[in-house]
Amino acid sequence: MTASSPRRRLQAALRAAAADGFAQIEAEGLGEDLRTACRDWLEELAPSHDLHAELTHFERGLEAFEARGRTDKSRVVAHGLRICATADADEHRLSRPTKSKPELGRSTKRRAPRGTRKAAAAEPAPAESTTATRAVGARGQSPEELPGIGPKTAEKLAARGLRQLEDLAYLLPLGYLDRRRVRPLEEIAEGEEGVVVGTVKSFRSGWFRRRFSARMSVETELEDGSPGPRLEARWFHPVGGLNERSKSGTRVCLAGVIKDYKGTPSMV
Repeated sequence: MTASSPRRRLQAALRAAAADGFAQIEAEGLGEDLRTACRDWLEELAPSHDLHAELTHFERGLEAFEARGRTDKSRVVAHGLRICATADADEHRLSRPTKSKPELGRSTKRRAPRGTRKAAAAEPAPAESTTATRAVGARGQSPEELPGIGPKTAEKLAARGLRQLEDLAYLLPLGYLDRRRVRPLEEIAEGEEGVVVGTVKSFRSGWFRRRFSARMSVETELEDGSPGPRLEARWFHPVGGLNERSKSGTRVCLAGVIKDYKGTPSMV
């Protein structure tokens, strides 16, 4: 497989589009490059090839690629990357040499007497299923095949249009939040999600008219470790162990959207 082959050209274009969180998914000419490489690869494959039907399905997804939204484009690119990964796995499996165990020393097997014929052992039939065939078959299975998903969960997924394992694979995250990055509270704008560290000053929780409510007052920290502005964190659903972890003087790390509530920064 040369670097200029249609599959490698398609794989390179897909990887470039998916890099850095699909940063180049809106690049000009991407759709045409993908369609050309996919069309050339299909011409190389026989109609009976395991990947032919899957690649044809991918080619249909490239139609009007430029008119799709960012999320739909990302799903199409992810689909193409999975096809290329399947082809790479098949190529690697077929290219691996079979290792035969060398005979050391004199054979200990007894020879059959002359004039007798030893029945030849029937060779096992080659397995017809390949990695690509198994992948295509698993694609249409119900999410109930996954551990931990029962009929009720599968029904909820179906209500969102997630009826097959392939649908779950296409459910791409809309964003990514690095919660390892802690910032001072004054650097986080209202409506922005962030992570702050501070010390619990007060905490109270309870039920009011059958509704749970908890409020924590936290003194945040500045970059140099000195005390910063106050933050109020609120919970409207019970959280296991929240009371034990919210003692006065406890250092906590909170993540969420910062909102202004009566002039005080708050987080729900």
